[in-house]
Amino acid sequence: FWKALDEYISKADTIYFSPDGILHQLPVEYLPYGAGNLPLAFQKAVYRLSSTKEIALDRASLNYSSAALFGGLDYEMASTKVRNIVSTDYNSGKFRNGQNGYHELPYTLNEVNNVNSLLKEKKIKTNLFVGENGTEKQFRALDGKAVSLIHIATHGDYKELKQREADDAMKHCFLIMSGANATEENNDGLLRADEISTLNLRGCRMVVLSACNTGQGTLGADGLFGLQRGFKNAGVQTILMTLSAVDDQVSMLLMTKFYENIISGLSERQALIKAQQYLRENGYADSKYWAPFILLDAGRSPIPHPSKS
Repeated sequence: FWKALDEYISKADTIYFSPDGILHQLPVEYLPYGAGNLPLAFQKAVYRLSSTKEIALDRASLNYSSAALFGGLDYEMASTKVRNIVSTDYNSGKFRNGQNGYHELPYTLNEVNNVNSLLKEKKIKTNLFVGENGTEKQFRALDGKAVSLIHIATHGDYKELKQREADDAMKHCFLIMSGANATEENNDGLLRADEISTLNLRGCRMVVLSACNTGQGTLGADGLFGLQRGFKNAGVQTILMTLSAVDDQVSMLLMTKFYENIISGLSERQALIKAQQYLRENGYADSKYWAPFILLDAGRSPIPHPSKS
C-alpha cells in the first residue's frame, strides 16, 4: 500500500493525509510499513485530516475544562409510560440488535465511570448521563453550552445508501440513546447525524464516539456523509471514532487507557497509540480489537513557518 509513497514517507517524521473515496472507510494509518511490518501510525506521527486546509490551522494540544459523559444507557426506559416499539424506518429491523431492540452494553457504564474518575483527578468538571438520563434530549441540551469534551459510549448504527442518495445519508447514521426501544415524539432515542449538524458545539474540543461504525456513512461527491460530518458541521475540532464493529469490554479497556494517557500529558494521537499498543500487548493483538479506532483532526503542534527575515 505504501510503496508508491515510500520515497516521501521514509524521509518524514510527521505525515498528514486527507482521505478520498473508499479510504474514508478504511483505517489505512494502521497498515504495515517497512521492514518491521509495524503499523505506519506506530512508527510515524500520522494525522488524518477532514480537509487539507487543516494543515494551515494551529491545532495545538487541547485543553479540557468540562465534560459530558454518556454511557450505561437504558434503551428500555421501563419506568416511563411510553413503552411502544417504534415502527419508523430508522427503527426497522435492519437497525435493531435483535427482535426486542438494542441490547444492554454493560461495560459502557464501567467505561464512563472510569473516565469520570480520571477527569475528576485533573479537576475537570464532569456531567455524567447514565441510565434513563442519557437521552437524546439531554444531548441536545448541550447546544451552545461550550462543553469542551463529549464522550458517548453506546450503540452506533448506519444504513449504507447509494451515492445518489448521499444528501439523505445524514438521516441514516445515528447514535442510540436512552429510550431507543420506546418511543416519544421528537425524542426517539436515535441521535441522527443531520440533527447533530444543526447544533452549536463550537466550544467542544473533542468528541469520543465509543460505539460501532461511528466513522462510517455514505460516500458522496463531497466526501463521506455520516456522524463525523454531523459533528464537524456542529463545530467540533477532534473526533475519536470507529470504522467497524467494536467489542464492548475491549472498548472499555482502550478508553480507560486512552484517558489515563491524556491526563498524564500525552497528546490525543499519542494517547490513542499507547492505548492500542497496550491492547496488543495484553491479549488483544488481533487488529479487529484496536484498529477500528481512528482520530480525525487531532490536536498537534503548529507547523513552523520560515522566518520573514
